[in-house]
Amino acid sequence: MKPSAAPPGSYDAFLSYSHKADGMLAPALQRGLQGLAKPWNRPRALRVFRDQASLAANPDLWTTIEKSLAGSRYFVLLASPESARSPWVGREIAFWKQHRGPDTMLIVLTDGEIVWDDDRGDFAWERTTALPGELRGWFRGEPLWVDLRWTASEPGLSLSHGRFREAVGMLAAAVHGVSKDELDSEEVRQHARTVRLRRAGVAALTVLAVIALIMANLADQRRQEADRQRRVAEEQRRLATVRALQAEAENIRDADPLTSLQLSLAALRIKPTTQAREGLLTTLQRTRLAGSGLAAQDRKWSDASYSTDGTLLATTSLKTKGVIGLWDTRDTGRPRRLTALTGDGKPVQSLSFSADGRFLATVANAGRNRRGEAEPGNSSLMLWDLRDRGRPRKVLAWKALDDAQAAAFSPDGRTMAVVAGGANGTLQLWDVTRPAAPRRLTGPLPAVDSDTVMFSPDGHTLVTGSDVVTYSSPSLTPDTLIHTTGWTAWDIHDVRRPRAVARRPQFDGGVFSRAAPVLAVRNDRTLTLWDLRHPQAPRQLGHIGFKDWLGPAALSPDGRSLAVSVADNTVFLYDISDPAHPSRPVPLGKHPYMVDALAFSSDGRTVSLADHSGTLTRWLVRSRAPSRVATLTMNAFRLTASAFSPDGRKLAIASSGNGTVWLWDTSHPSSPRKMKPLRGQLLAARAVSFNGDGTVLAVAGAGGDNDQYGDITLWDTSDLDTPRYLGRIHTDSGVAAVALSPSRPVLAAAGSPIWGKPWAGFWNVRDPRHPVRSKLLNPYEPQPQPSTTADSEPLPVLLQNSTPAVFGPDGTTLALPDALWDVTDPSAPTRLTVAPASDFMANYRYAYSFAAFSADGRHLVTASGSDLSVWSVRPTGGLRFLSSAQDSSALQQIDIHAGGHLVATGNHAGRAVLWAVGGSAPPIRAATLTDAAAEVADVRFSHDRTTLAVTLDSGTVELWNVGDLPAIAANPAGVACGITERGLSRREWQRYAPGIPYQPTC
Repeated sequence: MKPSAAPPGSYDAFLSYSHKADGMLAPALQRGLQGLAKPWNRPRALRVFRDQASLAANPDLWTTIEKSLAGSRYFVLLASPESARSPWVGREIAFWKQHRGPDTMLIVLTDGEIVWDDDRGDFAWERTTALPGELRGWFRGEPLWVDLRWTASEPGLSLSHGRFREAVGMLAAAVHGVSKDELDSEEVRQHARTVRLRRAGVAALTVLAVIALIMANLADQRRQEADRQRRVAEEQRRLATVRALQAEAENIRDADPLTSLQLSLAALRIKPTTQAREGLLTTLQRTRLAGSGLAAQDRKWSDASYSTDGTLLATTSLKTKGVIGLWDTRDTGRPRRLTALTGDGKPVQSLSFSADGRFLATVANAGRNRRGEAEPGNSSLMLWDLRDRGRPRKVLAWKALDDAQAAAFSPDGRTMAVVAGGANGTLQLWDVTRPAAPRRLTGPLPAVDSDTVMFSPDGHTLVTGSDVVTYSSPSLTPDTLIHTTGWTAWDIHDVRRPRAVARRPQFDGGVFSRAAPVLAVRNDRTLTLWDLRHPQAPRQLGHIGFKDWLGPAALSPDGRSLAVSVADNTVFLYDISDPAHPSRPVPLGKHPYMVDALAFSSDGRTVSLADHSGTLTRWLVRSRAPSRVATLTMNAFRLTASAFSPDGRKLAIASSGNGTVWLWDTSHPSSPRKMKPLRGQLLAARAVSFNGDGTVLAVAGAGGDNDQYGDITLWDTSDLDTPRYLGRIHTDSGVAAVALSPSRPVLAAAGSPIWGKPWAGFWNVRDPRHPVRSKLLNPYEPQPQPSTTADSEPLPVLLQNSTPAVFGPDGTTLALPDALWDVTDPSAPTRLTVAPASDFMANYRYAYSFAAFSADGRHLVTASGSDLSVWSVRPTGGLRFLSSAQDSSALQQIDIHAGGHLVATGNHAGRAVLWAVGGSAPPIRAATLTDAAAEVADVRFSHDRTTLAVTLDSGTVELWNVGDLPAIAANPAGVACGITERGLSRREWQRYAPGIPYQPTC
């Protein structure tokens, strides 16, 4: 009979066993019953009680076992002699007999014997050893029992063990209330279902994994796209910031070149775009700022004066009356305070250095009373010995002077002039050969103008001036006018008897030239230049008008340059080489305050400025940009080529019009001299080249309708006054290029008929009268160009009409059409290789029309069409492409400056352009020199690095001084930092480049 179901929360089977005998088998049997035919959605097939696995900690153990027995449907007895003797097993059987029937007890024989006696209808107890006596007579028929005695020798039993599984199946079938076959079918079904579910789960997991991978990939793509967009946005922001910085730098370039340079440096640091690089180059060329620094950070100056050479500055301040600051200004960016000179407490109103800077005269004046009258003894004069600048000595102190106004030293420093009394005051001259004990030369002489005094450069003329207007009555009517502004010229050839020889009205201040008796007088908004060679009859040379009141002025040592301070805080520089026609003004920045001290350096190259805020600036008198210094004119058309001698003192210019070669002495590029021309070439002179010492000139010629004739003539140019013909080399066709080695007696040439094949040749010219041919390559066949892949076809060789022949600086490397050659042995020249470039188009650029080596031989610059390319010349030979740029028109010729960072090009459109080159960065335009209607036929740098010759085919050659551009092109950021001394501060960076992380620029 099938037992009734146990109450909820009960057990399907209760295992009763001896721990000693079956402590290993009972757990395996429990696991087997729970796992056999287990549905996939349940934790176990049957709930089986086993005391060690199912009992919780409880002090009343039997009560707990009773509850478990009462809640179990089947009793599974693990029969063995040990369990038969166990009192616990006996009690459990007794309880089961009381509450259940014999058909709910299943027996598992684990040891001993069980024998059933059919006649008795009970066990044969005399032979049964595995069952306890409590079971006597209880069974009405032979019960189900399973023999598992064999398991004693089988450790690690599980359902994967077939025999054990069979035995467990018999027990489980009884507990489940089904036949063994049905149970096996259910197990198969559950297993199949589990397999299906497992497969479905695996499939689902696979699908989920694929989906997850797809989603992860999509997420990664989105992340990458977001990163890309973020990078693009960041790049766009950086580009926008660079553009804004550069635009602001250009806007303030003239008014505030210091900030302009700092902004350009910041733009270059953020992203070195072409615009940023070109902007910095342009600013460096256009500004004349040479340095800037702050001397007085806590006070403003009331007056300042430079020494004659601009290396020493004396300053006064209203906060410290009578105290004079002395500054070493040799380094404008870092002015150094030397000491403070202490006077008598009165305000200092005049500061005057001796010409050699060894002495300083200071005049202090307490001013006038309310009635406009000077109190007796209201002023003082002191002399300071500055020979030891760190420890100046007061050598003279005149106190209680009557209204002293100013003092000045003569150019030789032996005479001092002192004016007092202001308008209608006095003039005195003193011998200060011994500064501590001046000797009076004159008594107080009446001086109509006595606020200012100055000596002419020869010391023979003295000028006193006054900017004071006085009246005898407060009515200020013309009839009460006592004194108007003006200046007086004094003849002091005899310093003991000065004579006032001329007076001119209108005076606010003035300054003498140190080179000539020229006086610059400022009045109101006008500055007038006067010639005082005849002081009794001053002659006006010219005048310059301004928009505002004028401040101090200064003249350069050579008298050719004038710097003027204006009340609107500006300063202007003029070239007054022709005083009647001053040059256009060059603005020297917009300053925080009015500039009240100006001084040119002793060499006249810079001018130093100091304003009331304590800011010092130094400016170049000449621009850093290239400037045209001369134009050479030839009576010919179709100029073709030019060449400087190695020392830069000779220039040869060739013409295809009549075959003439002009020689010029360029020892002084600003004043070149035309020498005797060379004649006797063929109809067209195509190229010229000097040898290493400039004593031999080679001229390449061509003749005939198709250049079917050619020759090379050699000339002795050691004396330009008498050049001599040396010899001639006849060629089979016109010569397009010629080059003399800079270090050996080797000549290389190349050419071709207009429609014929090219050739190249080498000659030994140790004896220029009898050249000997070393090698002739006819036809000349450049090596096929490299390809980007091994399988691609070689690039075609395109020989241009213009044919280069250029030696490297050591004379062993030669650039010929489209190929570089090792000519260590001119009789066996060897082609050099070209490294394949990652830029496919770079491989085409190797076909070039023009070439030039840097002075160190490490770089080669080539041109083809409008492309300009830069190559690295490898030590082992051959070329590696670095960078390129494109001109607006086809290039005619190129050359590279000896510094290696400046390239000159000329094009068909008539423009000569200078390019800054360096490393792998593309060349950028640094300056456009010539913009003419004629084609630029040639460009050549002199080897002394200062001059560029631009040859126009119309018959003229322009000579340009390249200025500071080579140094700027080599390191623009370094030059800019040398001027500014610092980049933007963090606060300034936040203002001009918000959102961009701060980066130091200097």
